[in-house]
Amino acid sequence: MDTGTSQGTILPHKEELLNRVQDLNQELQDWRQRLIEQVQSYQVEIGSTRNKVTTEIESLRSEFLDLRNSLRQQMDRTWAALGKPVPGQGSGHSGVEAPAVTV
Repeated sequence: MDTGTSQGTILPHKEELLNRVQDLNQELQDWRQRLIEQVQSYQVEIGSTRNKVTTEIESLRSEFLDLRNSLRQQMDRTWAALGKPVPGQGSGHSGVEAPAVTV
C-alpha cells in the first residue's frame, strides 16, 4: 500500500468534508440567529396584544359597571312607580347580585 497515493486521495476528501462541516456550522448559526430574531418579534407582538386585551377588558369592565348601575336605577324607578318598596333596599342594594369581575 502506497501511503503517498492514499494520502493524496484522502486529503482532498478531508478538506472537502471540513469545508462542508464549516458550511453547515455557518448555516446553523444563521438559522439560530433568524430563530432568535423571530422569537423576539413574536414576544413584542404578544406583549402588544396583551396590552390591547388588557385595555379592552378594562373598557368592558367599565361598561359593565355602568350598565349594572343603570339597571339598578331603572329597577329602583320601576319599583317606585309601582308604589312598592325596592326589594333588598334594607341591605343597601336593589337585590341584583353582580357577578365578580376579575382579570
